[in-house]
Amino acid sequence: MSHHTGKSSNRKLVLAIMLGIAVLVLGSQGAAAETWSAPGSFGPLRWLRPGQEAAAPSASAAKLWTSYPLYGGEMTAIAAHPTNAQIVYVGTRDAGVFKTTDGGQTWQPAREGLTFYPIRCLLINPRHPETLYAGTDNDGVWKSTNGGQSWANAGNGLNLTLIVFSLAMDPQDSRTLYAAMAGGVGLDVGHIYKTQDAGANWALADTGIPLHAGSYINGVFSLALDPANPRTVYAGTNYRGVFRSLDGGATWAALSQGLPFRYGTTDNYAAVNALALDPHHGNRLCGIIGGKYHIYASGQWQLINQGNLDANSGLFTDYLYFHPTNPNILYSAGDCFTISTDGGVNWTRKLGWRRSGRVPGIAFHPTTPDTIYAATDVLGDYVGGVYRSVDRGETWTETWQGITATSIESVASDPRNPARLYAGSGDGFLYRTQDGGATWGRGYYTRNPGPYEEKIYDFGAISDVAVDPAAPQKVYIAAGDFYSSTNYGEVFQRVAAVEWPNCIAMAPQGSGPIYVGASFGRGIYVSQDGGRTWEQKNQGLPTFGSSLNPILSLAIDPSAPSTVWAGTQYGGGILKSTDGGEHWQGKGLTAENFVEAIAVDPRDSDVVLVGAGFSDGSIFKSTDGGESWQEKVAGIAFVKKIVYDPRNPNWAYAATEGFGVLRSLDGGESWHDYSAGIFYPLTYSLAITADATPKLLAGSYGAGLYWTRLPSLAVVHLPALLK
Repeated sequence: MSHHTGKSSNRKLVLAIMLGIAVLVLGSQGAAAETWSAPGSFGPLRWLRPGQEAAAPSASAAKLWTSYPLYGGEMTAIAAHPTNAQIVYVGTRDAGVFKTTDGGQTWQPAREGLTFYPIRCLLINPRHPETLYAGTDNDGVWKSTNGGQSWANAGNGLNLTLIVFSLAMDPQDSRTLYAAMAGGVGLDVGHIYKTQDAGANWALADTGIPLHAGSYINGVFSLALDPANPRTVYAGTNYRGVFRSLDGGATWAALSQGLPFRYGTTDNYAAVNALALDPHHGNRLCGIIGGKYHIYASGQWQLINQGNLDANSGLFTDYLYFHPTNPNILYSAGDCFTISTDGGVNWTRKLGWRRSGRVPGIAFHPTTPDTIYAATDVLGDYVGGVYRSVDRGETWTETWQGITATSIESVASDPRNPARLYAGSGDGFLYRTQDGGATWGRGYYTRNPGPYEEKIYDFGAISDVAVDPAAPQKVYIAAGDFYSSTNYGEVFQRVAAVEWPNCIAMAPQGSGPIYVGASFGRGIYVSQDGGRTWEQKNQGLPTFGSSLNPILSLAIDPSAPSTVWAGTQYGGGILKSTDGGEHWQGKGLTAENFVEAIAVDPRDSDVVLVGAGFSDGSIFKSTDGGESWQEKVAGIAFVKKIVYDPRNPNWAYAATEGFGVLRSLDGGESWHDYSAGIFYPLTYSLAITADATPKLLAGSYGAGLYWTRLPSLAVVHLPALLK
């Protein structure tokens, strides 16, 4: 899966040069075995060293990697500076926080010190706007006091199995904050926490809210503080209704009269998706409950939303905003962005639900309230990012240059033109560049040819992308279907003859067969005529149940192109064909699942590196053409891709789901971390460009595409010359 002669008088000088290069290039050595940790029911799985709590990348570590300016990804939160109209922050699922200082024209990472857990909410201190807080999934609260330049943990005392859905600050005492948290199956458990020392310490503050499961209350999604009396706090739960505290969270009482019930029951209320206080009506409590807009008046909840469209979807969390100056205008964000111009009776959709991905928040220009920034998720042809509107949401402009939060699962380089690069995302987009990565576009396929032809950019999750070495204008991608392009990846056509593809392999010399490994019993497809016709070559492939074992990886021997290797998913091990796929023979590793990475030494056909395994993933090496295998490193989760440096096969690189990128300097005998500068260490893909001094490309699951320049051959061979 692509998802990859000095004299003795000069000796001291040469050694000094080598030491300098080592500092700049090698990175940290001696990676330890890792263990699996699942921080919470709804948080992503993380692979941590023993005793390590998802440590952030070291600020002192030399940054080996540079991010390409791919755009988009999954946005999760947004906040605008209260006085500086040029500054906006956006949180992402896997790439931390980004900041713009020019009104959204460009964005830069603002995440030094952050871990790679998803950002769920952002809160700016209005009195000291250089101070901001980030609530996360399963990693508590983080704090920056310098405008996002650096971050430190500010969540001591919080339950890290829960998600911080909302943060609220006392408007009269910025050291006092509240956190609404939820987790568990269906987000049905949670807590409210309070800090009175600006996040240094947190304590439970939900006494009086009935327990739901064990020591937990029901999941809490939303909070609101009365600006005139900030000891009055409101909390909205998943299905236990609304609660109010009159003593700063010490005790709570229900405000449930008039609440709608969930699914027609009489014991579970509809989810309280959002709460807010209406500044135009005496800070009246309002909410989106079950997706519909309600107000709390005369001691009970009253439904205001009467139109055909709900304020929002009512799925877990929504957001409610009031126009700063016009009392009739309300906004809602969540699964979509909607606006009401009649006080919440009728709502109109402006983003989301086919106009963009989910809209997890909006932010207002501090002096021009009709100017709005909207954070969006990925959906269909929409890549996700930040939109800007200057007309109250009627029209939108993409403003996400520099937000690199895409999930890159495959990457390829044109072997004849290293400026042409291709990156396939897990969200279904094929990114392409012809200028070495300075600018990027997207490939597409067409539907309904003729006057109603549609351009479709969403291919489905792209597991592999490959460039034909003999005819680089031909580009292939494996997604839900198999696609081919004859114009450098601009336009693709679906290849109906190939079903359920996972991986693609072509000999580096070109002019040979194309191999595609597939799932759901399809086995291995082979084309002998440049992709015009295909046939299945499955003789000898192992079965799983009543079907063929899925093929997850393929590799062609660079020295003997008729020798092809294949990796399977469910205990089928690794397979080898020496006749171009006509016959397949098992070569061991049947105790391993998910054989996703294979690389053959470009100078020795007997030497093969394989990445296999699940939670205890390993890298194996064979020096006898697969007759025997030795485990070289273990406990590194999924190994997604392995590549050799073609100039010196003693150098090899592996993309893993836990350690990021690993490097070996001794032909795969030992491995060390080579990830400094990659924010999110779930790396899925690797490729090496054809430059004179090549680049190594690495795709991160949620933080985009990175590159690092490989050392020159002089550096590679210096140790041998000094012997």
